[in-house]
Amino acid sequence: MKNVILKYSNLTKHILHLHPFQKQAIESLILKKSCLVIAPTGKGKSLIYQIAGQELSGTTLVISPLIALINEQSDILGEELALNLTSEVSFADQRQILREIGWGKLKPKFIFLSPERLQNYFFRAALKKSAMTISLVVIDEVHCISQWGFDFRPDYSQINSFLDFLKTQNQSPPILAMTATMGKEAKADIINEFSIDESNVFIDSNVLRNELVLNFIKVEEEREKVDKIVEIIENLNPKKCLIYFYNIPWCKKVCNTLNRNGYESNTYFSEMGSEEKDDAYHQFKNGEIKILCATTAFGMGMNIPDIDMVLHHQIPNSIEEYYQQVGRAARDKILCPKAICYLIWSQANFDFKFEEHIPNSIMSVDNIEIAFKKLGLYEKNNEPQSIEYSDYISKNLARFRFALERRGLMKTLGEVNGTPKTIEFFKKNDLWENIVTNMGFGDSFIRAATNSNMSIQELIDLIFEKELNGEIKKFPAMKKKIFFQSEYNSIPLDKVYEIVEESLKIADFKIKQVEMLSDLVDSEYPNDFIMEYFKN
Repeated sequence: MKNVILKYSNLTKHILHLHPFQKQAIESLILKKSCLVIAPTGKGKSLIYQIAGQELSGTTLVISPLIALINEQSDILGEELALNLTSEVSFADQRQILREIGWGKLKPKFIFLSPERLQNYFFRAALKKSAMTISLVVIDEVHCISQWGFDFRPDYSQINSFLDFLKTQNQSPPILAMTATMGKEAKADIINEFSIDESNVFIDSNVLRNELVLNFIKVEEEREKVDKIVEIIENLNPKKCLIYFYNIPWCKKVCNTLNRNGYESNTYFSEMGSEEKDDAYHQFKNGEIKILCATTAFGMGMNIPDIDMVLHHQIPNSIEEYYQQVGRAARDKILCPKAICYLIWSQANFDFKFEEHIPNSIMSVDNIEIAFKKLGLYEKNNEPQSIEYSDYISKNLARFRFALERRGLMKTLGEVNGTPKTIEFFKKNDLWENIVTNMGFGDSFIRAATNSNMSIQELIDLIFEKELNGEIKKFPAMKKKIFFQSEYNSIPLDKVYEIVEESLKIADFKIKQVEMLSDLVDSEYPNDFIMEYFKN
């Protein structure tokens, strides 16, 4: 490790205080061995890839679920080392960045990106053209991948398909999988998913956050919860209080009640605009407001060191999720040596999980077949089909798509912005003009490909070849289509039943998770209960 310390003096102050699990993980990664690291929030998991990534010769890809988390981590490394590819980067800037990567002009040591970016055809085309060496792939919040994890981002389950793409480019970088909390089933899943040797699983010995004081209050009626929240805040007078909700109307309602009672409060939830969320976050961080009422949109990557109270108005989905959320508190032991946590619950909360929330998440025969039709594949005789990307997102088709793809029932051909007639070149391009002319009436990529005797993939490859060469002037940002194909006119029933059976297994496990959470809130010694739960 000595050469790393000398070479990267800006990290020296951290390296001198490395925990054993950090040292072991860094050494393994430098030897190109994949690792799983489980350590509580604030224990320096990110430092592992910051050091190992600078020691390795190529570029490190850091896959992270939230823009706030990406911004925080890339800021630590600085613009000279780190590049962000998030939705905050304008479409025009993204185009230029990917062209420069493709040309080999841009060779950052770290690229931070979302799991969705890995499936992006343009991003893959740029990597392929660049011949960039990917020396490490970091998966932050890796619990999102496991089928036993949270219902979060379906694209997390497709990271392995991106690794398969890298293999087609003769690249097999080691994986650093990281999370703060993980149960035994999820841990086994991740080890299997990424072929991680048990000897390269590094767990911080101090999983239990002793600075978090856990309390659970049972109420008979939901309406009692608001009074309890106000009472707790009045009696304990926290410096910064974070209140979690799983329902936006309740989030707004309680915030309004607190403001009427003289407490400076704001809300934070996914449907807010990015500027609104940013303002609320910084108001809370800077102490301009005392209370933040938030949904689970406020979570991973929110680094506020001195939150001294976390309240739950509604119950989480698991002990893992609960401990992730209370882990937002007391991140700096000097500024905040202790945090008080209250989860306020009613039996109706657990009944709702068991009777409605979990059953409604099960993939049924009907909704699988409906999704197949919404993807445009029903009775299409193996012909390429397209769907507006906005519809694909709004209709929540990702998890159905991936379930169908895993069983070979469909495949994704690619995605592209605009239409043939709206793409403009800097100079006259005879090939493209012929493609547009051959299309005749209408304006679709499928028609253009068919009339030019090309496949959709060949047409998309051509578009991105021209784009990466800097030949395309106008590439519409707002319209994007994703293209699919299936050799089936309808899904074979045996495959439908396989998907349903898998979904039922996941639902059964979710029920067990909620049952464990129920045992926790009834426990006389919650810290001991959690220690036993996370015992690996």
